Amino acid sequence: MATIETQDLRERIGRFRVLIMGRANPGKTTILQKVCNTTDQPEIYDTKGNKIDTAIVESSIKPCEL
Repeated sequence: MATIETQDLRERIGRFRVLIMGRANPGKTTILQKVCNTTDQPEIYDTKGNKIDTAIVESSIKPCEL
């Protein structure tokens, strides 16, 4: 079985997308922030590729208060 080196893979692919699905507030954003080594909030896009204002989805971004 052939092994593809990381640099070769990056040159071939260039960029990739990640889809993480799940119920509200289990830590999806936290996983992405750790993988990308950032604390920035993600940019959210609709199915047509239009950027969505995060204020619209604010209630699903913040943890629920009990």
